[in-house]
Order: sequence, then structure tokens, then C-alpha cells
Amino acid sequence: MARLEKFHAKTLKGFEPLLAEELSSLGANRTELGTRGVTFYGGRALLYRVNLASRLSSPSRNARSKYFLICFRPCRASASVIGFA
Repeated sequence: MARLEKFHAKTLKGFEPLLAEELSSLGANRTELGTRGVTFYGGRALLYRVNLASRLSSPSRNARSKYFLICFRPCRASASVIGFA
């Protein structure tokens, strides 16, 4: 069984319950509501999925190592403006 990691997704105030529901639909095993964010548990694949597919959160981070993964949505938007996508 894959090891579960703890992640945190930030959002705007009031959107926490909606974000928790979205994270569950993306495959999060457990969610915990916080102030302007939701802590969730899952694997590294889930983290990438959340960063690419979530419409309610800013890029998520690993709660222990405190690093941010790159969100690819701005890159895709820039690529389409330039004509690469």
C-alpha cells in the first residue's frame, strides 16, 4: 500500500467546504477543514491531480517539506497565447 502524505490546499474564505468536496472527488482519502484551506491526505499522484484539475485551490503543497509544486495552468495559458498549444 502506498504511503499517505499530508498536503494542504489554500482557498478563499468561505470556499473550504466546496474545496473539501472537490478534493474528495479527485481522490483524497481524508480531508480536514481549516481557515482558508483544507488539509488532505493521499499520494504524490493526487497532489499532481489537484494542482492540475482543482478550480478552487491555489497550488497545493506538502505540509511537511513546505515546498510548492508548479501549477501548469498558467503555463498552458501562455503556450496557447504564443501558439504552442
